[in-house]
Amino acid sequence: MRKLRLISCLIVGLLCCSLLAPVASAASTFTADLDLYRTHNKTTSDAAHELAAYVTAEVLFAHSLKGTTPQYRLLVRTYLTALDQVNSATRRVVRDQHASGRLLADILALATEKRVEASWILLKRGTAGQARFLTTITRTRLLVVRCKLLHTQLTQMGG
Repeated sequence: MRKLRLISCLIVGLLCCSLLAPVASAASTFTADLDLYRTHNKTTSDAAHELAAYVTAEVLFAHSLKGTTPQYRLLVRTYLTALDQVNSATRRVVRDQHASGRLLADILALATEKRVEASWILLKRGTAGQARFLTTITRTRLLVVRCKLLHTQLTQMGG
């Protein structure tokens, strides 16, 4: 009887440990995922500020092109089209960055309320969205490169 009780206690102890192990590993995974999300959020925030500053400077340059000679009009039109694409993409990046920042605040608020499961669901959704967001930033930077090349051509031609 004593051996049976000891074996029962041992089995119950093992079951409890096996049930607690996923919770402990989930907590460390949540923390790692949250740290990664914060790092990417900082990267996207920096990119949003950088792109917004670039567009502001380029819009000022574009206003100086109003009186260009007719021989450069096609190049100016191409440049203005490229700048419009960069401006549109940058507005999307800035809007998405605001949403990402609000999502991070919501995740942290839920985590502090000990609602880790809900915050983890938000974090997983946010991480998936952040991957697409980083792709949008990369595409916008490619548009910026095109715009810079056209800017350089205009500057060299005296536009």
